[in-house]
Amino acid sequence: MSSSNIDRCGFMIYHLNVGRIGPCEMKRIIDKGYCNGYTIGLHEMGQVVFQCRMAKENGDIVWLNQPNFDSKKESLSEFMARDAKAIKILKDQGLWDTVAGFHWDEPLLRGMNNDDFLAMTKALYEEYGKRIYPVFSTYEVTGHKGNVTDPDANTQFLKYASKYITDIAFDSYDYDVRPEYQHKFSGAFTKLQEKMPEIDSGEAYYRTYLKKLKDLMLGEPNIWFYPNARQNMTWGGYKSDEDYCIAHLEFFLKLLKEEKHPGGIHLYNWKTWNYNNISLDVLFDRDNPDRWVRYEEAIKKACKEVNQMKLNPAKMKL
Repeated sequence: MSSSNIDRCGFMIYHLNVGRIGPCEMKRIIDKGYCNGYTIGLHEMGQVVFQCRMAKENGDIVWLNQPNFDSKKESLSEFMARDAKAIKILKDQGLWDTVAGFHWDEPLLRGMNNDDFLAMTKALYEEYGKRIYPVFSTYEVTGHKGNVTDPDANTQFLKYASKYITDIAFDSYDYDVRPEYQHKFSGAFTKLQEKMPEIDSGEAYYRTYLKKLKDLMLGEPNIWFYPNARQNMTWGGYKSDEDYCIAHLEFFLKLLKEEKHPGGIHLYNWKTWNYNNISLDVLFDRDNPDRWVRYEEAIKKACKEVNQMKLNPAKMKL
């Protein structure tokens, strides 16, 4: 594993990979020190090979985004056979050691059930011995709404299905952690307190959900954190700005350092999908007169710091 950072904590940015921005821009970002790893779809094979080559050259890591397994549509052996074809290409090209493991984004909200998640992760872990890293929404953590305007949900991740999870996170971006802004969230906190009375601040919100996430785990997986890295509307009724995102990053870096089993930081987001949610591709654009220079320096500093944090060796395997 000497060619990778698999023994180190990760620092990544969602939707940042060679397939989205091209090899020249990807190299520039790597050289800037924005990240030490990437997520990319396993079955986007040309892009995966290129990204793994870049990771090998730079001592970085790759997480393979996985599709959901649905036992109503295919057998587990069919799912695994499709993966095996792609993974063989990486092995044949000497790139498999750059892969830390497999990643899913909100799998239950995207249609998977707990039984299928357990069967899929068991098969992948036993076949390849790589890490298993899902990120869950607040719906999946509690089984009910996590934000003021969310509909009530009935999709909850269950503890028995966590057996093969080695890395875990939840994503929620729109609560300010700065003390001087907490009064703006009073309405949001009042609604949340109907089911979680301990939530009376942004910090309490994130710590409460972190505890609930850990309570869903059979073991003690590596913990990842998801700071907001975009300009979007918060539950306080105002847009997140550069100071908001710096505070988010610093807060979650503090939480990461508190962890017995730190996994890393996964910023959201690189790609701008619409102009109500402006992300780092625009905010870091060299031609942007309002470029987030201070935030750029903050993530470079944080990435360097996280890159020096070691994973607990016992948590690299179940």
